Amino acid sequence: MQTYRVNPGAGIDGLRLETTDIPSPGPYEVLVRVKAVSLNSRELMIILHNRYPLPVKQNGIPVSDGAGEVIAVGAGVTRVRVGDRVAAALFPDWIDGQFNWERARQIGGSIDGMLTEYALIPESAAVHLPEGLSFEQAATLPCAAVTAWNAFSGGLPLLPGQTVLTLGSGSVSLFALQLAQLFGARVIATTSSDNRAIRLKALGAAAVINYRATPDWNVPVRDLTGGRGVDLVVEVLLGDIQTASAQSAYSYPWCSVRSRGAMSCYYTSWEQCRTTLSGIGGNCIRSPYYRPSPPEYRK
Repeated sequence: MQTYRVNPGAGIDGLRLETTDIPSPGPYEVLVRVKAVSLNSRELMIILHNRYPLPVKQNGIPVSDGAGEVIAVGAGVTRVRVGDRVAAALFPDWIDGQFNWERARQIGGSIDGMLTEYALIPESAAVHLPEGLSFEQAATLPCAAVTAWNAFSGGLPLLPGQTVLTLGSGSVSLFALQLAQLFGARVIATTSSDNRAIRLKALGAAAVINYRATPDWNVPVRDLTGGRGVDLVVEVLLGDIQTASAQSAYSYPWCSVRSRGAMSCYYTSWEQCRTTLSGIGGNCIRSPYYRPSPPEYRK
């Protein structure tokens, strides 16, 4: 089989295509013939910058998100059978509850990932695909879509009639925009492009604010909610825009800002991470791998 391997920080030129034997699954392992993969910003953090806050193995197979067909199972596997269509869950040990370091093992990081013809994954990482969902569609879900879902279902759940603020048009924000409507919520979105604003409205955003044209975009967010502010901000950037996000929230200064979990400690300082997450009862975990990002990369 053909597989890609890379060391953290080696860059795109450091990706190596290798030909190896197809592995055999051990106990509680599943062998998947990979049909599709998708890329996330975490791949750039790992491959280009070596600035991912969680452990990443040397000479690993990159990419967390992928889907395919089970072709073999190891001893003790009961969740899936040969022929099942599955996607790989990013955190196979984080089944429920708050995130902690005992649950930090991740596909495409400390475990070999999906950029290979045949992926060996833990049984707990194999998630069945519903009928009607293609491999390509399923491959986009494990990181970005589950992050957005967790923002609405973790902690205080999103309720019908509430208002959500999404930031930009990245993958997490796009999934959040669509999922929030399934919860019965109203969505206000921000973007830097008028063309993207049209597309965001087509996806169901009740209002879209161009943050380049309106730097103090928290003010119109307040106006659109009758001065009340939104019930929840799906925060994917943090850093310099954190204050504006907080000021857009109904509960400011005790703001309901749902960030990207442990990832937020990468995007901002530890003090900002702790302040943001503690404001919503979040679970702050300081990574031993955490290093503040340089100013040029935070932009």
